Amino acid sequence: MGVQLGLTPEHVSALRQGAYLHDVGKSALPDDQLLKPQPCTAGERPSRRDHTVRGYVLARQLPGLDPLALEVVRSHHERWDGAGYPDGMVGERIPC
Repeated sequence: MGVQLGLTPEHVSALRQGAYLHDVGKSALPDDQLLKPQPCTAGERPSRRDHTVRGYVLARQLPGLDPLALEVVRSHHERWDGAGYPDGMVGERIPC
């Protein structure tokens, strides 16, 4: 996909690394939330949404990880219209 978008080889590599790690923060969620078949409740939603930041903190400890890959981990739920999370970024402010 990155190649089709015209990204540089370096950006494609970072996108690949970030894609592999994008949900690593979910490992910090309790199993009863992570494995339940129903949608999360309003009370569970903040901790579910926090997986992006937790993942960023965890991935930051990996030596040699491209800084752009870290941004993919943190921002993979951002939306072009600004309705995403964790930072509510808009449009081209969203990395990669």
